[in-house]
Amino acid sequence: MPSFKKKKKDKKKKKGSAQSSKSKYWGEDPENLEKPGKKRKKESEEKQQEKKRLKEERKQASAAAVDESVQSLPRSDADSDSDSDSDDSQPVGSTLTDLVGLTGKASGGSFSDSDDDGDSVESFSDSGSESDEEAAELPDLDTHTWLSCEEPPPLPSKSKTVNDLSITSNSEDVASINSALHSYHSILAPTASLSPSKVLPHLTSHVLNSNALEKCQFTRVKVLVLLPTRGMCLKLMEKWRSIVDFDDCERLEEEYGVPEDTITEEDWRKSKSKGKSFNRFFAPNINNDDDFKLSLSLSRPDVPKSSGKKSKKSIPPPKPRGKLHTPYDASDVLLTTPLSLTLWAERSKDDCVKYLSSLEIIYLPHSSFNHLQNPQHLKSSLQTCNSTPYSTEGVDFSKLHPFILDSSPRRRQLLMSSDFNTKELNSIFNQAPNNFGSVKASFGLTSQLKKVNLNLTHTFKRLPCTSYSHYLKSYLLSTSHLLSSISDKKGVLIYIPDYLLYTHVRVEMLKKNIKHVAFTEYSRWSEVQRGRSWFYHGKRGVAVMTGRAFFYNRYKVRGVDTVYFLGPPGWEYREVLEGMGRQGMEVVTFFTKWDMINVKGIVGEEECKRIRKSDAESFCFE
Repeated sequence: MPSFKKKKKDKKKKKGSAQSSKSKYWGEDPENLEKPGKKRKKESEEKQQEKKRLKEERKQASAAAVDESVQSLPRSDADSDSDSDSDDSQPVGSTLTDLVGLTGKASGGSFSDSDDDGDSVESFSDSGSESDEEAAELPDLDTHTWLSCEEPPPLPSKSKTVNDLSITSNSEDVASINSALHSYHSILAPTASLSPSKVLPHLTSHVLNSNALEKCQFTRVKVLVLLPTRGMCLKLMEKWRSIVDFDDCERLEEEYGVPEDTITEEDWRKSKSKGKSFNRFFAPNINNDDDFKLSLSLSRPDVPKSSGKKSKKSIPPPKPRGKLHTPYDASDVLLTTPLSLTLWAERSKDDCVKYLSSLEIIYLPHSSFNHLQNPQHLKSSLQTCNSTPYSTEGVDFSKLHPFILDSSPRRRQLLMSSDFNTKELNSIFNQAPNNFGSVKASFGLTSQLKKVNLNLTHTFKRLPCTSYSHYLKSYLLSTSHLLSSISDKKGVLIYIPDYLLYTHVRVEMLKKNIKHVAFTEYSRWSEVQRGRSWFYHGKRGVAVMTGRAFFYNRYKVRGVDTVYFLGPPGWEYREVLEGMGRQGMEVVTFFTKWDMINVKGIVGEEECKRIRKSDAESFCFE
């Protein structure tokens, strides 16, 4: 028995020690505190009554402050007489709402009145009330809904643009492009530094994070990807499938691919003879259709349930899920072409403006190709984006981002990647402002003159041009002098990159009765064959070729003695000269001070600096 009593006393001691340890850990009074793993108890009645009392005092203090501010308003004599005769039993709140519609803070905030016409009447502030000290002790007090108004966050200040950022093998330069990409800067960079493998994860994470926010926009479409053809879209989707698990991929391959049965060996032989740059975009297994719209939606992956057992093998994280060919109202990304957007705007402009009104990112993986297709379509499609829709049915304005109501694309990120830079792409990029900043990467192109496998003499002639408005006139004046000097010559090829300039030159040649042949993107194959035969045998002394005709077909003309470039081309300078395949040709390129970006891609950066600083009119390179 005595041994049993000792054990009982020991148990009591242990319980007391446990309680004392709990009181040390949780506080002096553990009964009023919450135990771990259970919900907390409700507040006591005394605390609730104290909160109600403080709320009532706060209301009375705010009403008194508003009453004093209303009495301090300037009034006319008639108003003062009528107020003195009126009954003073009317409450302050109703008097305030009848006079003006005030929005401000309940305690000591600034108030402003406005007439129906929008003119400001009076502004006043009330600070230093006695209830401010009590309100500071209770941060979670409720305020009146009609007195609370959260101001929209201000737009971020425009950061400095980083111009001529050199992209080399240095890790710092590559890191600067990556940081600019994730900080939503607009970027114009080479394809190697702004490849789809870097941009597609950025687009995916942006869509998934924006869908998780409560704020919304006019429509759900957030990302627009402008591609030149269906084949380029299929190549981009193949890279995207490595990041996102898409469904219905068989339909995508059927509609955007080319059946292998339709491709012959003759097609492959013709395409290989036109070079690698041609096969990159126009190979026989690439669909060249430029009118399509592909919409898709992205969602977060389902988290797999853990079995509870630890496995030694590392399980890769699940991929986000994606659905193809979704309705526009339920789509996050839209892949299309500038031509398709132009046709869509002509058919139903309301729907086109509606679904492009809330874009946050625009990505052009082949911007040079898009510009060569039709520069006007590219400019018009970018101007249509981020416009205010004509109808706002089903839009919850309480959840809209504040900057959406400004109808300004200053928060839109524009990503343009290209193999070369031209003045047209540079102007398009400059016309897309971004408050977060913009980055132009230098393409670091080497001189194309050294890569030409022919012994030629390259002459560059500068044309006088004081302003950009006289840009076309300067070329027309030089063309008129040029045509008068070559009217009796043979073997002259005039290469015109701009189609608008070609139309003026064609009219001038018809006026002067100069016999010539023309190679355009609209010429039939029979006309091209007949024109090349006449030019080679001397029946026609002058041939005219446009830039898009060479880009789509890679025409080779024989019998050329002199080549005139009316405007410096971009990437095709070397391929045009090698396509003629004749030693000792005379090459003359006309340019103005507005074409220095194109000249830089032909002669290199060092020679371009020398041309820019010099006052000479002609420059010869051998």
